[in-house]
Amino acid sequence: MQIKYSRDELRNLIRISLLAIALMFGSIACVSQQISEKEGLPINVVIEQEISATSSTGLESKDKDQSESSTNNDAPIPSRQVESEPSRCTLSGGEIVEQGWAGNDTGYNSCNRCFCGDTGVLGCTKMACESVVGTKDKITPAISSQEPDQPNMTEPKWGRAITGIPPIYAASDIDRSTIDLATKWYKMATDAWGNYGPTEIYIIGSNIEAARKVEDDFCDRHKKLDSGWKTEWDCANANYELFTRYAKEGSAGVSTYNRDYLDYYFTTVTLSTQRPSPDEEDYKVVTMHEYFHVYQHAHISDTEKNGDKSGRESKMGGTDKPWFAEGTAEFFAQLLYSRQPGVRANYLEEIMTRKYTSSVNGYLAYDKGLKDLSYADPIGCSWGYECWFATYDVGTWFIAYLVDQVGEETVIVDYYKDLDSLGFEGAFLKHFKKSSDEMVKDFDMFLTGGLNEALKILP
Repeated sequence: MQIKYSRDELRNLIRISLLAIALMFGSIACVSQQISEKEGLPINVVIEQEISATSSTGLESKDKDQSESSTNNDAPIPSRQVESEPSRCTLSGGEIVEQGWAGNDTGYNSCNRCFCGDTGVLGCTKMACESVVGTKDKITPAISSQEPDQPNMTEPKWGRAITGIPPIYAASDIDRSTIDLATKWYKMATDAWGNYGPTEIYIIGSNIEAARKVEDDFCDRHKKLDSGWKTEWDCANANYELFTRYAKEGSAGVSTYNRDYLDYYFTTVTLSTQRPSPDEEDYKVVTMHEYFHVYQHAHISDTEKNGDKSGRESKMGGTDKPWFAEGTAEFFAQLLYSRQPGVRANYLEEIMTRKYTSSVNGYLAYDKGLKDLSYADPIGCSWGYECWFATYDVGTWFIAYLVDQVGEETVIVDYYKDLDSLGFEGAFLKHFKKSSDEMVKDFDMFLTGGLNEALKILP
């Protein structure tokens, strides 16, 4: 049966319906306030909690320029505002944003999407974020086991196990995906070999001015950290490029700050987005390679005294001698990468073949032995780089040979446990059962057997 209403009856029905809806919303508001007051929470906190439960895809981001231009040094605005004043919110990294802003938070909470409400309350999603940090215009430091702004001066102050990812300082031209990539593969290395520090990670792009800003921040931070800090030796200057050289030349490196005049010892890992770039497979390996140097240095207590770091370098295999330190870092980084899910089955064989065919013949024909080669020795190779890279290649094959003789654990664990107390040669003889000279002589003979025989020893 169809019911028909007159025009006046329809108007009355609409009025009644609107009144009912208004009363319903009024009841909901009263209930919300009652719950809030019962729990001792102001309304704005309840709102924050409700917004925090929103899916990350439900918050739209505004222009990047809006959030960056909002940063200043004003004190945080109280959560309850005079209606005539626009509300603002403070992000986790200290940045202040205007009412209505939406986007990713900064600092320790940078993985979460947030919204600045009209009461000055920042509502965010609640994902747990990695302990990744960067420069103040990108990501701010999070609390880790060894926060660099709060050094632990108690013994031992060097080479101790830590938890979490060390602080990461990224230049302003580095995007989040590159930070995430470096973090992932650094953690892959620490999970495999143990997490040692204190360490600071720096990621540099191609922008010279951005890299120079990181240099300035580095210097200012460490002058505050340590009263013994020497600006002329440990800060960038007209004669010494700390991070800008990575913006110009690319590559990666590790530096130790184990100086006899410092109270706070630490290591820096510097990664560039050039040669290799984050788009290249080798970027992952290089990240783990550099961490292995941190692992090596963590097992050596020798400090640099009046510019002399020969004690530390001798335990690494010799001053300006890459054969053992670089060979070990490269071999174990390549080996670890080859074992990751999704990496092609013949990856390690492919890499070691390239290193053999590029460098071994030149090495065997050269008039210097492996232990005598420096970083700068051009031993002749078949590719386009300056051939000092060949010393890395041959060193990598030496470690492959050594692992085949004594096993992975002996090389990567047992040897390093005794390195500091016994020295390079003492630990070598104890765990590898031959002197380093004898082992190199055997290795040279092994190389003459050709590539096919060499490939048989790979794990």
